Amino acid sequence: MTSQKPKILIGVPAFNGLQPECQQSFMGMVYHCGKDLGAVYDVAVAIITKKEQFRARNHIVDAAIAGDFTWLLMLDDDMVVPDDLVSRLLAHQKDVCGALYYQRGGSYHPVILAREILQDGNWVSRFLRQDHPIIRDPGLHMVDIIGGGCMLFKVDVFRKLVPPYFWWEHSMGTDIAICNRLVDAGIDIWCDTSIELGHLQSDRQVVTSRTIPSALQAASEVNEVLWQDAVAFLGMEDAALESFMIQASVREHRAEKWHASVQRTAWEDVKQYYVDHGDWHIANLLYFNMTRRDPVKEWVFMHAHEHVPPGGTVIDYGLGLGHVAFALADKGVSVLGVEIAGAATLPFVRWRFAHHALAGSLRILETTEATPGEPCPVQVDGACCISVLDHLVDPWGVLAWLSCAVKPGGWMILDYQSEKSEHEPQHLRNYDPATFEENLRGLGWEVSPECPWLFLRRKEDRYGLGTERESSDPYSDTGRGDVSFAYDVSVGGAIGDSVCLDHAPDGA
Repeated sequence: MTSQKPKILIGVPAFNGLQPECQQSFMGMVYHCGKDLGAVYDVAVAIITKKEQFRARNHIVDAAIAGDFTWLLMLDDDMVVPDDLVSRLLAHQKDVCGALYYQRGGSYHPVILAREILQDGNWVSRFLRQDHPIIRDPGLHMVDIIGGGCMLFKVDVFRKLVPPYFWWEHSMGTDIAICNRLVDAGIDIWCDTSIELGHLQSDRQVVTSRTIPSALQAASEVNEVLWQDAVAFLGMEDAALESFMIQASVREHRAEKWHASVQRTAWEDVKQYYVDHGDWHIANLLYFNMTRRDPVKEWVFMHAHEHVPPGGTVIDYGLGLGHVAFALADKGVSVLGVEIAGAATLPFVRWRFAHHALAGSLRILETTEATPGEPCPVQVDGACCISVLDHLVDPWGVLAWLSCAVKPGGWMILDYQSEKSEHEPQHLRNYDPATFEENLRGLGWEVSPECPWLFLRRKEDRYGLGTERESSDPYSDTGRGDVSFAYDVSVGGAIGDSVCLDHAPDGA
């Protein structure tokens, strides 16, 4: 006798089969379907191997329609699912409903996307961030796009579409394409963010909200915006920019450009290197920011804003692509960026901040000297000088300038190279860690117990805004003698403007 119960098909596109972790979780889910839903539903499973994803998905839909199934649950072959997944999704009785899971690499975004309509009428899809209200408030939410890793459909929705239902993955994924087609057909998309699935990585680690490396996630989110900005500013497709970036990273090319600008290791020659060579500098710095993990920057992206009071300001010395400055400004911190006057990267940085409506959070000080010749126009709560010290002609002069700029009780993030590479001529010096820290203590700093690259300004030091400090600088490699700053706050300019510091003390 034929059963009259409604039927559920669980379909899995699995080109290379299923990993044991996923098999085990699927078996538990199917067992609970029979135990919890068997009196109401018949359940079947279809695992499609050796087919491209869009073909496998279409094959599963065809099977669901031909078999007169009421519901179709599609799961990717790298999902680790809770036992009660089917019953919890069915409880909502929505035409299309998904669950929460995270990317298994990159920025580890929640795989839920929003459609953004551009001024020209086109649209783009963007992942929701971890701090989005939909993620922070677990429950059922209407969304634009859910991930293809977990999609429950009423089979009838496919009868409103013209086959093929899923399209070849070229300009967008199958999940984005099908959600857009369904929305255009008047069908709402839902996601229950109280249901979380695991996402199996190639190394067999399962990614969930509890296992995501938070520091790497924070850096990846910053890098993702940086990459999108570079694509837009340079007017390149992703593939073209990737090629440009890789070519710019070739060590021999970098050395060739250095020697073309620098005949001697003097400030004027060094400055010319950073002014010359145009967009090459963007691609070169992009490579190092995008391809290498930097624990110092990861700490800044996650924690630096926590050390800044409301309305506070932080110096980013050596602005570069605005990698650090942008991350701080995006968290509400005002940034004073110091960069070589006319540096090739400055137009990109200004464009970035204007493009993201953050221009009011950045003031740029363009210096024409090895050390800014005027005191900092404001006292600041902290300073970052990351991947910069070994490039400086007068590093201890710069550190003395920063020491005067940071308020007593403030902080500074520093990193430095302990070994100098003969193949990287733009790295002018290296530092002995013990001597370096001892010299910093002479400037009023102590290493924080929180992390080795965080230095804290001693509160009893009172030189700063409105005072004069004279100190011997025996550490400078340029032979600079006394450093004397008479503090007069005469360097102004609106936030977002550039202030050119064109005077330096004698001997700079």
